[in-house]
Amino acid sequence: MGSMFDKYGGVDTVKIIVENFYGEMLSRPNLRRYFSDTPMDKLAMHQVEFIAYALGKPKAFYADEKLLAAHQKLRITDASFNQTKDILEDVLIDMHVEPVDRKDILDIIEGKRRLIVRQ
Repeated sequence: MGSMFDKYGGVDTVKIIVENFYGEMLSRPNLRRYFSDTPMDKLAMHQVEFIAYALGKPKAFYADEKLLAAHQKLRITDASFNQTKDILEDVLIDMHVEPVDRKDILDIIEGKRRLIVRQ
């Protein structure tokens, strides 16, 4: 059986997930503040890479150092991280990602909490 990346349509689907995810993120003032000095096109590209990795894209790798460096100065709280995961889960539901696959994706995201949350 192929990866979730293949199962759900590859890059085209990942781009839609990322677009919908950032649409929701930027609509919330408490989360939008984390992106005030960030070029969104560049960020979206990195997020496509990360979501592809979380979906098990063959040969995909996303270095922990990259996540740590990108989030180090943002002072992201646990509450913001949790809200971000909730938004991603809602987007995955809207994209008809099966519950077991959503759990696997969100577990991967949760495993990166220590690299992202900096209170």
